[in-house]
Amino acid sequence: MPKSTPWSSLTMALGLCLLLPLSAAAQSETDADSTPSPPGESASLPELEGLAWYRSIDLSGPEMQSALSEDEVAEWGLMLDGADATFDQLEYTYQAAFDPSTLPDLGGLATVRIAGADTEVLREVVVEDIVSQVIGRGNDAPEVLDATIGGKDVTIVRLPPEVGLEDAIVYASGDAAYIFLMAEDLAALGLAQLP
Repeated sequence: MPKSTPWSSLTMALGLCLLLPLSAAAQSETDADSTPSPPGESASLPELEGLAWYRSIDLSGPEMQSALSEDEVAEWGLMLDGADATFDQLEYTYQAAFDPSTLPDLGGLATVRIAGADTEVLREVVVEDIVSQVIGRGNDAPEVLDATIGGKDVTIVRLPPEVGLEDAIVYASGDAAYIFLMAEDLAALGLAQLP
């Protein structure tokens, strides 16, 4: 994943409002201030066969408004408008997956939670946001397709190689959208454990 300053444009979250934070995650995965996920929090994350999670980003909407540029806030705002929501309803986290014995970066899991959002609307606005971010970086529109992975109906956004990420696998449940940016076999393990 290309390194960038924490709040540069594109990135998830994966403002792509989603890619923006992902860019931040790429930077913070190597930063000293990144921390292993607390045991209680890790317990709520899917287990990936001996792998561990490392929290890179954990922000609420109001924190994002003060930490991001006006343009980045506007990008997240577009996604929230599409879900008929406000920044007060938004939570965003990014967890990097790694092997504690060898420490390779195996990708990550971004979670966008919009309190009270309709599940299907949330999935649509997250996918639209990812597509918009890819196009905004000068790439052709990515291929978007529906699939079943890990027993869950997901949407896959094929990210271009120059973005340096695995494809984005988007799954929504309740008022949360989960964006897996890792090999499909690992994503399948995680998806199988989600509600």
